[in-house]
Amino acid sequence: MGRERALALEPQADLGTIKYALSETREGRQALAVAGSPPWESVPDVRELLERARVPGSVAEGAEIAALLPLLDAASRLAGYGRSIAAEAPDLAKALAGLPRLKPLADLLRRSLDPDGTVRDDASPALDGAFLFRG
Repeated sequence: MGRERALALEPQADLGTIKYALSETREGRQALAVAGSPPWESVPDVRELLERARVPGSVAEGAEIAALLPLLDAASRLAGYGRSIAAEAPDLAKALAGLPRLKPLADLLRRSLDPDGTVRDDASPALDGAFLFRG
């Protein structure tokens, strides 16, 4: 994902844009020196799923929703990374602090779905009692 964005960059002529890009690069280098690489090694590419989900009336399968968990987890890890680089890379840290807090959603999905996306019997009180009489 990032590679595609990097390859799509074009030379800039606006001095403000150039200074901003250099500042971002400087902060990124400082963050790498202090805290190492950002923890996004397990961020899946979910763009296709999100595009399909934008269509009114569309429905995602449980497995597709479960596949979002690594992305939701990554937001928390990246926010933590941002806190660790705040002194050396304040603008980058501020951007990472702006990521949505997704841990409650990830926790809810883990309680509600098995890893394969099957809805758990105990996902809600209504479902918990619904399967008492299985044969």
